[in-house]
Amino acid sequence: MKKTTFFLLLICSMTIMTGCNQSKDPLTHDEGVVINGVRWATRNVNMPGTFTESLEDAGMLFQWNRKKGWNAIDRYVEDWDTSSPTGTEWEIVNDPSPRGWRVPTIDEILSLFDREKVSWEWIRSEWLNPNENAEGIKFTDIITGAYVFFPFVDNRWYRDGRLGRNVFSEYWSSTLFCDWRSSAYSLGLSPGMQSTRGAEWRHAFSIRSVAK
Repeated sequence: MKKTTFFLLLICSMTIMTGCNQSKDPLTHDEGVVINGVRWATRNVNMPGTFTESLEDAGMLFQWNRKKGWNAIDRYVEDWDTSSPTGTEWEIVNDPSPRGWRVPTIDEILSLFDREKVSWEWIRSEWLNPNENAEGIKFTDIITGAYVFFPFVDNRWYRDGRLGRNVFSEYWSSTLFCDWRSSAYSLGLSPGMQSTRGAEWRHAFSIRSVAK
């Protein structure tokens, strides 16, 4: 009887440990950081269902309401999709965010613009990792001091998928931009400012997820 109890406890312990290890996989797990009431992932989305390894990494680029990721390295890619996405929202089945996360709404993005509660600065990332030299914006919650870093990432042009550095580094929202046909809101980041804009769906931009 004692042996049976011992083995049952051993099996239960192994099961719990295995479950914890799986849930803490750094590529799929992120504790996130709360900035002005919204919990943001600390890293960009990489391959669908995963985050980048480090805060400075660009991750992959996505067309709106599509789950396929495009790399942020090669100037040109094969099999670029020139068709226009469909839908009136970023559907769950097409969300490349890891489990428990989703593409943010425009209202959640705008919460980063509340200057009474959030400060921002354009920085190089040596303060994060001396071996990296990424540039981007650091958003800091004024009350708690918690922060997130959005690296400046090149975008893919909707006509042919060409990678190019524009004035802004773009991050998708899940919200349609009603003033233009086939467009959605994005967060545009540059050294001098941040803004929200309407962008053609077929562009491929970065994704910084928020908690569900």
